[in-house]
Amino acid sequence: MIEKILGTGFFLSILIRDIFGFHEFDYGTIIFGPLLAILYLVANWWTNRPPETTFRTIALTGLYGLTFSCFTFTVIFKLLYLIGSAEMTILSFILMVITLLLDFIPSINKTMVLNAKTTIRLCVFAPFVGIFFFISDDARVKFTYRDDEKFINYYETNKEQYQSIFDLREAYIKK
Repeated sequence: MIEKILGTGFFLSILIRDIFGFHEFDYGTIIFGPLLAILYLVANWWTNRPPETTFRTIALTGLYGLTFSCFTFTVIFKLLYLIGSAEMTILSFILMVITLLLDFIPSINKTMVLNAKTTIRLCVFAPFVGIFFFISDDARVKFTYRDDEKFINYYETNKEQYQSIFDLREAYIKK
């Protein structure tokens, strides 16, 4: 239930900020995103308990939680234009492949940890993060700030001076 509430809040904050153009609405992403990531990291065992309890299933459930936490932080980094979003994307996919391999290969004649909930999460996060990875920051800035021509002009003239778009936006707000 908590995962559904946090996930819905996170998704709505993405819609409000990036699709509907309320660029000042970072708070939803900043609040719901890390809470969802922490839930995956810390409480994945309780939200996604495997049918049998062994060291293998506990470790793999923890790895799935870490993977989903990394996916969530990847989305946060990309949405807020923070440095390291590309590295987080690569780390998330590497972790996903390692976790899936560690679940599939030794699970011959054993119960897999991968279940319906985990599969649904993978089918939501992996394509979303994968597609998000290939959208350039320039295209995202122009789409998200399509109603703010002054910021787009400021962005175009000053994007080389700042290390990240987040810093550039903060400088624009202070200006």
